[in-house]
This record gives sequence, C-alpha cells and structure tokens, in this order.
Amino acid sequence: MASNVSAYLEEGVKSVFVKTLADMKTPKISELTGVGATELSFYIVPNGWKPTRSQDSIDDGREGTATVGKILGPKKFDNGEVEVLDNVNRKDADNAAVVTLTEGTQGYIVRRRGPEASVDWAAGDVVSVYKVAIGMKNPVAHASNARQTSTISFAIDPSSLIETATVATA
Repeated sequence: MASNVSAYLEEGVKSVFVKTLADMKTPKISELTGVGATELSFYIVPNGWKPTRSQDSIDDGREGTATVGKILGPKKFDNGEVEVLDNVNRKDADNAAVVTLTEGTQGYIVRRRGPEASVDWAAGDVVSVYKVAIGMKNPVAHASNARQTSTISFAIDPSSLIETATVATA
C-alpha cells in the first residue's frame, strides 16, 4: 500500500456554456472557446455550483428468501442551480452569464476542476459535460453592501458525463 499519496489543492474551476457540441464525450477546444461559448467561471460565486447527484436503489426481494437485498437503480440529478453575479441595472458592467443563461435556453455546461480558470483548455483535460435546459432566474436577497447575485435553475439530462469526457483538439 502506498504511504505517500500526493494531494493537490484545487486552484480553480473552469466553466463554459455552449449551445452545441458535436460529441459530449470529446468536446473540442474550438467549441469551448468559439463565438458561441460563454465563459462562466468568473461569474459563479464560491459554493455557487449547487447540483447534486444521487442514485436510487431498488428492493430486490425474492420468494425463496426472507431477506430483501438492493440493486442499483436510476441515477439522477437534483438541485440544478447555480448562483452567479448579476449586474442588472449596472449599465457599464458585463453580465454575460445572466444574458446567456436565460429561461428556455438549452445547451451544455462544461467544467474542469484543478487548474485556475485562466488556464486555457488543453487536449486531454478531463471534464464534466452537463446537458442542460435553463430555467428561471431568482434574485438573491443580500444584506446591504453585498455582491448582487441571482440563482439560475436548470434541469440536467441524465446522459450528462461527470469527469468522464476528454477535451479534444480538433
């Protein structure tokens, strides 16, 4: 057994929204940086990424035994919500996340953990690809002199890939 297992700090998360991907398993750098891509990383507040993932289990009782076992059932995503900076009524401020993530919009949120968000995508990056349908925006009530934020709800398709997709060059 290894006694010196390396551990690294998570320097950041890079998140981008794109409307289309040719292949969820291998998003291309050009898709993640192209004209239709919206960088979300610097809009999402700390602990603002709120989806949870779980798997149901199903009773597996048998006539021939008094015990009831379990088998794994469907995987599901709950609490599809992200809290972002919302610069509404700030005429001179960028508000790309809120402008892009509008109710009814469908697409993909691609996330990479590890390097800082300012580090460019690279071929071989392991990423999560969430196929999403954007829901409603809700302003977050804060005390005076706090950042102005909103939560945006979204539904996540069960075909989404959690750290099983790999960024491709072309």
